[in-house]
Amino acid sequence: MVENLNRDVIFDICKFMDLPSIVSLAAVLPQRSADIFRVLKKRVYSLRVEIVPQHISVEYYEMKNETEKDKYWIFEKLPVLPKAIWRDIPFAMLHTECLEITQGAQIPEEVERILHELVIHSMSLQFVCRLEAKKVLELVTFTSGARLSMFELSKSIASESLIPQRLFDDGDELVFVADMLSDEFSRLLNSAVRYVFITCERLRPEFTSLLKEYIERFLRDEVKQLTFSLRTMSRSLRDIFENVAGRGEVLVRIGSKQIEFSYDRGTSELFCSTVE
Repeated sequence: MVENLNRDVIFDICKFMDLPSIVSLAAVLPQRSADIFRVLKKRVYSLRVEIVPQHISVEYYEMKNETEKDKYWIFEKLPVLPKAIWRDIPFAMLHTECLEITQGAQIPEEVERILHELVIHSMSLQFVCRLEAKKVLELVTFTSGARLSMFELSKSIASESLIPQRLFDDGDELVFVADMLSDEFSRLLNSAVRYVFITCERLRPEFTSLLKEYIERFLRDEVKQLTFSLRTMSRSLRDIFENVAGRGEVLVRIGSKQIEFSYDRGTSELFCSTVE
C-alpha cells in the first residue's frame, strides 16, 4: 500500500505523475501529502486562466527546462485543471514561471483564491474591465525582475492606475497596450523597468512636457530604461521628437543612446534604444 511506502519511494512514484494525479493522490492520502507534494518543488509550471461569460477554466503546462519558458504560449489548447480539485492544489507551492489571463467577465472568488497564492515571473493579461484587471494585479505576487504584458480589449479611457508598484521598482519588461493616466505615465518614465513598450491611441496633453524631458534625459543616459518604445495615433508625437532632434529629423544619437521616429499607416512610434 502507498501509505506504507517511505518518502523517497513516494517521491519517485510521483515523478511520473501529472499535476491533477498528484493532487488526487494527496487528497486520498492526506497524511502523506507533504511527501507527495515534495515533487512539486522540482517542477516549473505555466498557467492559463480564462474568465469569460461562457466558461471559466484553468489550464496548465509543465516546462521541462529553461528553454521552454515561453514555449507554452504557442499552444492553442493545454491540459485543464478540473475545477473539482482547485481547492486541493497547493498553488503557493508551485513554481509558476508564466501566467496568462483572459478577463472577459467578473472574477469569481475561487479564481481570486488561486491568484492570491501565485508568485509569478511573467504575466500576460488581456482584459475588458480595468477594475477587474486591477484586482488581478493586486492579487498576484510578482518576483524581482518580473515581466508584465497588458492588453486592454475594450479601449476604454483610463480612470485609475494599473501597473503594480513592484514593477516600477524592479521590473524587467513592461508591455502596455491601453490608455494611461498622466501620473502613471510619469512614474513609468522615472521607474527602474529596463524595457518598456507602450501603445496608446492618444496622448494626453500632459504627456508633451514629460516626453520632451524624457528624450533629453535618455540621450544623457540619465534613465534606467535600456529600451523605450511609444506607439500612438496622435500626430503630436512627431512635434515632440522634432522639438529635441530638429525639424525633419528622424534619428538622433549621442554616444550609445539612440532615438528614432517613424510613421507608418497612421501610427507614430518613438523608439529609444541603447546601441553597443
